[in-house]
Amino acid sequence: PPMQFLSFSGDQDEDVTAFLQNVNRIAFTEGRFRDNDWIADYVGACLTGVALDWYARLDEDIERNWRELRIALLQRFMARGDASLAPEPPTATGPLSTTAAPPPLAAPGPPPDRKFQSIAKTGR
Repeated sequence: PPMQFLSFSGDQDEDVTAFLQNVNRIAFTEGRFRDNDWIADYVGACLTGVALDWYARLDEDIERNWRELRIALLQRFMARGDASLAPEPPTATGPLSTTAAPPPLAAPGPPPDRKFQSIAKTGR
């Protein structure tokens, strides 16, 4: 059977998350689920209207990278109320930004000197 092509125009009434889920399903059905280049090219072939105009202006590095393209699509076309669900944008220097882990807690020191404690309490 011929391959199915989806269509996504970016209109307000379209759900970008449903489009992305369907892209993943098509890629899986075609045996291309882990083929980053194929999926990015497939998505480009599915876009129309406003979404195609937006895609035509994308940086080539985003256009050709499925992971970054997916993030960019979510950021651009996510419903206003669902903006908190969109992942952070990729940075210019690398993958998604990460937060450094807090430093480890210091090990407890030796127990205080008992003679010093009694002097501190009595003043002598």
